[in-house]
Amino acid sequence: MSPTSTASKKREKKLADVDGELCGICQACATVCPVNAIEVTEGYILVLPEKCTGCGTCVKVCPVGAITLIDR
Repeated sequence: MSPTSTASKKREKKLADVDGELCGICQACATVCPVNAIEVTEGYILVLPEKCTGCGTCVKVCPVGAITLIDR
């Protein structure tokens, strides 16, 4: 298995998790999500696990550090 394939497999085992206490609902994460796995719903951020690939893009752009990657 190539290093790229191994990295992809590790990401697939992760899921974005939003800390509602920290989240300011700026929507930066939803804007950058490459698979549209993040939605803003009635005043909170919702991660759709069936779409999330665990890429970590949302983690990098969150200005308050409210998103982490957790094991599925």
